[in-house]
Amino acid sequence: RIEQLALLPAVGLNTAAMSLVGQNFGAGRYDRVLEAFRKSTLYALIVLGSGGLMVFLLAEILIWPFAPTAEAADMGVVYLKIITFEYLGLAVVMLSGGFLQAMKHPNIAMMITIFRLSLAPLVIMPFFAYTLGYGFQGVWYGVLAGTYGFGFVAVACVLWVARKDLSAGPAEVLGIRALAA
Repeated sequence: RIEQLALLPAVGLNTAAMSLVGQNFGAGRYDRVLEAFRKSTLYALIVLGSGGLMVFLLAEILIWPFAPTAEAADMGVVYLKIITFEYLGLAVVMLSGGFLQAMKHPNIAMMITIFRLSLAPLVIMPFFAYTLGYGFQGVWYGVLAGTYGFGFVAVACVLWVARKDLSAGPAEVLGIRALAA
């Protein structure tokens, strides 16, 4: 419940961004498509980064209503302190998926989600838990690694779609030219 509350603003930003990207793509306003994607991703990073920081700092206080024992509370605090670092990666995955859907490539977003949530954990989580020896905490590190790994995949797909459908290069998509100007 704590995590869902922290992630809720990103869901709203993603919905708004999908509408703006889709509308501007349909109107042929490719500059605004990219601007909507960049700004919504930046806002999501700021909001989720702030939310993650608050959850990290207040983990001990936030977990107590949900933990029946001290041992459960300790495990919950460890979980929250690890998983809050996932929030920035989730912002990128969510906004990239929304961009892909709005650009009429929902199949790519769906495949990223299927692999990130079902197939990859079967490999990543045991790797961190057993191979690297993190034990139960390795599951959370595996979630973290999977989210960032698929965040890179999602951004690569966004860059590919932007090149294909908008004739926009990586610098333009990521706003590097706007920063230099």
